[in-house]
Amino acid sequence: MRAVWAELGAFQEDKMAEQPLLKRLWASWVSGLTGLKSRLPDTLQQRLSGLSNVALTGIVLGSLLLIGLLSSTLMSPRSTSAALATDSESVPADVEIEAIPDPAIIADIQAQVAAVGDQFAAGVLQSVQAEFLQSCLRVTVESQWYALSQAGQDQLANELWQRTQQLSFETLQIRDRDGKLIARNPVVGDEMVIFWR
Repeated sequence: MRAVWAELGAFQEDKMAEQPLLKRLWASWVSGLTGLKSRLPDTLQQRLSGLSNVALTGIVLGSLLLIGLLSSTLMSPRSTSAALATDSESVPADVEIEAIPDPAIIADIQAQVAAVGDQFAAGVLQSVQAEFLQSCLRVTVESQWYALSQAGQDQLANELWQRTQQLSFETLQIRDRDGKLIARNPVVGDEMVIFWR
């Protein structure tokens, strides 16, 4: 039996060498379809017997395409920009969509916070970053922070916290130039919690 298959394989290889690549691929595909059809139950074979190989190929490719599209759609995370609705009718009444703040508002916040810092030492504050979605004000201080007395650090941090609350932010973080958290707002009480002096 092996000899017959070997001869058949050699015959097919010789014959295929003469044909262009696409014809060889199609012939291989058709032989694969024929082999697949022969392994199917008789009832399914009878249903598929009326379809041509081209039609079966179209069905297989269409099914694979549909499976690929469905799996990529179901597996991929939804885009947050697509999830935001712009139509007021499609947004529930209890959902608030926050607009991007006006640059003038950001500049005003930075100026107010910088004015607090300038009361203690000119240039002690390096930058002020307002994160509206987290309701957090992040203040970066220069190395002059460490030159302030303990009372001066306490007073500066607490005045920054008061200004933060006046500006309707819920949290304040004071960091040094390396990003190390130096102080944060209190969870309990009114005084800032200072970690590094």
